[in-house]
Amino acid sequence: MSIQETVFDNYKKYGKVYGVNLGNRPVLGISDPQLVKEMNIKDFHVFTDRNDFSFNDELQDRSLSNLRGNEWKNMRSIISPTFSSGKMRAMHPIIIDCVHRLDQYLEPKAVNKETIEMKKTMGSLTMDVIAACAFGTQIDTYNDRKPSEFVRYGQKTFTVGWRLLVFILLMSFGKKVMKAVGFKLTPPSVTNFFSQAIQSIIVQRKSETNLKHKDYLQLILDAKNKTLDTSDDKDIIGSENSEQIYGQSDDKTDNKTINKIDITDTDVLASSFIFFVAGYETTGSLLSLLFYRLALDEKCQQKLYEEIQRFDGQYDDYETIAKMHYLEACIAETLRLYNPVASLQRIASQDYTIESIGLEIPKGMIVNFDVETLHHNPDYYPEPDRWDPERFMPYNRDKLVPYTYMPFGLGPRNCVGMRFALMEAKTATAYLVNKYHFFRTPKTQIPLIEMKMQFLRNFKSIDIVLGISDPQLVKEIMIKDFHVFTDRNYFSFNDELQDRISPTFSSGKMRAMHPIIIDCVHRLDQYLEPKAVNKETIEMKKTMGSLTMDVIAACAFGTQIDTYNDRKPSEFVRYGQKTFTVGWRLLVFMLVMSLGETVKKLVKFKLTPPSVTNFFSQATQGMYVNFDIETLHRNPEYYPEPDRWDPERFMPYNRDKLVPYTYMPFGLGPRNCVGMRFALMEAKTATAYLVNKYHFFRTSKTQIPLIEMKMQLLRNYKSIDIGIELR
Repeated sequence: MSIQETVFDNYKKYGKVYGVNLGNRPVLGISDPQLVKEMNIKDFHVFTDRNDFSFNDELQDRSLSNLRGNEWKNMRSIISPTFSSGKMRAMHPIIIDCVHRLDQYLEPKAVNKETIEMKKTMGSLTMDVIAACAFGTQIDTYNDRKPSEFVRYGQKTFTVGWRLLVFILLMSFGKKVMKAVGFKLTPPSVTNFFSQAIQSIIVQRKSETNLKHKDYLQLILDAKNKTLDTSDDKDIIGSENSEQIYGQSDDKTDNKTINKIDITDTDVLASSFIFFVAGYETTGSLLSLLFYRLALDEKCQQKLYEEIQRFDGQYDDYETIAKMHYLEACIAETLRLYNPVASLQRIASQDYTIESIGLEIPKGMIVNFDVETLHHNPDYYPEPDRWDPERFMPYNRDKLVPYTYMPFGLGPRNCVGMRFALMEAKTATAYLVNKYHFFRTPKTQIPLIEMKMQFLRNFKSIDIVLGISDPQLVKEIMIKDFHVFTDRNYFSFNDELQDRISPTFSSGKMRAMHPIIIDCVHRLDQYLEPKAVNKETIEMKKTMGSLTMDVIAACAFGTQIDTYNDRKPSEFVRYGQKTFTVGWRLLVFMLVMSLGETVKKLVKFKLTPPSVTNFFSQATQGMYVNFDIETLHRNPEYYPEPDRWDPERFMPYNRDKLVPYTYMPFGLGPRNCVGMRFALMEAKTATAYLVNKYHFFRTSKTQIPLIEMKMQLLRNYKSIDIGIELR
């Protein structure tokens, strides 16, 4: 089992307060909200320290996470102001630059419809952000061929594997054994790399006397040199939204207090290293899991997109993203469902008694507050395994049970970098959701496979695909840069009819075909009239399909068929229906296609049933780019109340309100549907004739709303039943 599974299993076996042994050392597990509050807030002075052992690693031992007593209190008072609202506002443009670099990496992959491994991609973003915001340096984190050393050593930090097993084993023997063995949890090559990297940046800073940096390292150096300025630390409007969910940050330390505390060079290195350790894997994991959930839940993704649009798509304004409640809720729910750590550890600094249950905790005992249990307890979060951002919306917060949510810890020792992590996550999410559409692919794991023996919650891979839903980008690709994106696909259907069809339509030929369509509509009329007289319910999908099949047979093949014979359907109709009823063939085709062009050619699987291509043959003798028409056509920013059918939108007097390049039922640019004129002529002719003669109305069989069929190549519904009568 994973660490998270072990923690939750202990709760199910033993309850909200239980004891286990870590080697020869007892550990108390607690998941009672009232005790969580008392011990982390009211009696925090007893449970201040996180551990009482050495990591045998100076960077680890001197980091804020592992300092104890007054040393922790002093360093916290120095570091807290570096994450104030004012400092976050100054760093925000740096994060935006990092997101732009991510966008440059993602756009061609979205255009080519590549599957993206989000864990690696979001890890590259957070590494870029850390390098820029913590160390003031820009690195190439998106080079797939030659990964940056920052990325390589960053991944090594959390890929501890066997080292974690050995570390836990040694820790169970006590502090003396740990110190004597000298074993380090973090690989020495990692700490050596980051120590040298940080030291070289510090040396470079000393020579740049006229250049003022706005990154975290500079803030720590200013604190060391007694020159840290906290005068700009004003609260951000809307920040109370985050504080209501995650708790408050203590960033109010004044300059006089900071200047009384001495910081060593080791403290500077350790503080910079912990910025990396705390900010790389956790935020990258949060973002990849958030986009994974959005890809699985189209409604939530659309709601988030609509919220971002209400703020004019502003992701580059620190104050604006603080006001996006649904964005906040999506992040909060992701952190609840996928809390990075299973539990928060504290050490009792003195004997302590839990009065409510009469339990005595001796000095030095480890106490674990079980985050996993609290976040997944159905008493606090109904259907806890369901991702539901609505839990954290302002109008539902009164339903949340206090002290059951702690992804950033709780009380005075909560995560000092919480504001930074949230700012980074919100900025990246707002930008990407505003531009891209995320959706699942055959490679998307449902559910995700959790990795074992990981210090932080981790998954094997998170694969999704990005689509483009930006009208300006659609215009550029489909019109301006059409020569680059001429082809619809790079693969073969293994079917000559699919690969070779290229009909030609012109106004003259449409005019010549129009009388043929009129004849077809007359035959439809002959079929409908007796039904209208008897006021029978008509299944319109089948009936209009018969009309279009009659038109195609007459106009394309010059033959007349009996498409309205209910007792003995025409073979044209039967094989025509088979063309689009692909079902399992579509699943197999997508699977084979995902394995590459070489495999597909070897397998020679055909999407269209061979019987269909054989019938019509005898009768007649790169990369992907998906433009999200569904998103464009149903976006309330372009079409208010998008689910309402309103022909007024397209009347001449309203066309100036239409947003260009958001409407493309026949495609766009030189490769739009070549048969568009024919389809429109057929539809207009049939509609004008039928509406002129018949009145259509709903009946008891009319489905409202229509039931859409799954796994269909084209949008399809089970049945469309309406009534018909003569006018």
